[in-house]
Amino acid sequence: MDSIEDVNRHGISGGFSGFIYYSETAAFYKRHRSVINRMVLDMSKEFGSNPVDFVADFRCVNDDDENRQDIGVCVYGGNLKKLEDDTHVPNALAWFAAEEVCRMFDND
Repeated sequence: MDSIEDVNRHGISGGFSGFIYYSETAAFYKRHRSVINRMVLDMSKEFGSNPVDFVADFRCVNDDDENRQDIGVCVYGGNLKKLEDDTHVPNALAWFAAEEVCRMFDND
């Protein structure tokens, strides 16, 4: 996959350079955490949902108590050290941000 159109057609989970490995996606999330969290807060509000439920509904996130706690740590602020070994939620949030940005560019 190498284009915005590919991401929009197939999703980023199919493999897009810089968004393949957890080490890449977790680092991306940490670097852009405030902007990504703002996107989550705004979009969840737009859909009439709370941010934890919104993210828990992502196909790449298992909706269980542990992930809900991790989502809360990410979105509402908390110690990301807790998530160093479990990068599942930061990965999902990085993918979410990348897919949303691709949609913005493709819709121009």
